[in-house]
Amino acid sequence: MGEVLRAGRERGSEGGGRREPRLVLRRPGRAGTGLFEGGTVEPSRRSAPPREAPGRPTGGTPFDLVCAVELGGAPGPVEARLGWARELLQAVSGGAGDTGHARVAVLGYADHPVERGAENRGVIQGDWLQATEGALTTLSRFEPSPARVSGVAPVEDMLYELVRRLPGRDPARRLILVTVGERRPHTGVRRGSMIADALSCPLLRDWRRLLGRFRREPGAAGVAVVGGSPRIEEPWRRLGFTRLSRLVETDARALAGDLGMFAPPVVPGAG
Repeated sequence: MGEVLRAGRERGSEGGGRREPRLVLRRPGRAGTGLFEGGTVEPSRRSAPPREAPGRPTGGTPFDLVCAVELGGAPGPVEARLGWARELLQAVSGGAGDTGHARVAVLGYADHPVERGAENRGVIQGDWLQATEGALTTLSRFEPSPARVSGVAPVEDMLYELVRRLPGRDPARRLILVTVGERRPHTGVRRGSMIADALSCPLLRDWRRLLGRFRREPGAAGVAVVGGSPRIEEPWRRLGFTRLSRLVETDARALAGDLGMFAPPVVPGAG
């Protein structure tokens, strides 16, 4: 526990023009339906809470939460992402307590260094699964870092760190990945041009393959909370295969409750 990492279904439409309803959480703790067209969110006029969905997770099953936050960029947006993640962990801490019902990993991902041979240094920061209070302490150590490449961030390195730690995990526990970011992942291949290679992962990690491995894990759920541009690109729709929403519109506590991140109430005299 607390080990410092030293290394460096609701799917959106894939076709053009199709529109699919999705549940979108809005502040403060309210939900409505948004229409996604070509990756763009259109807020709905409806603001009433949705009906209980069949099969919605309850708080009865213990879970492992991996909260991943993009650290590269201007201080303002990075602090907004960190603040939202802090609200989520505080909600989980208050709802699940320190009973072992929730275990939390916090992973921050910063841009690859430009120095040759140092591509993986300091990219992934954080601690693996631990109690929520320890995860909050880990999160408090994160700071903004420079964004070295426009439009892409090492999401794939975060997925690699996550996937390599899956063996040995208790499959009876739900596994929830919440990614809070703005830029899409690097591509996993080099195409021989200077511009294309600048968008490639220096370590040639393929985010699609890594995400596919994560999705095969029993009880896996993927949530993407996206800031920045009004257009949500296809990688974010894939990362948010369970829930996709905008940072400014998403109440962290409401999301935690909707995904069953609270422990079941203790009944006096039970057991």
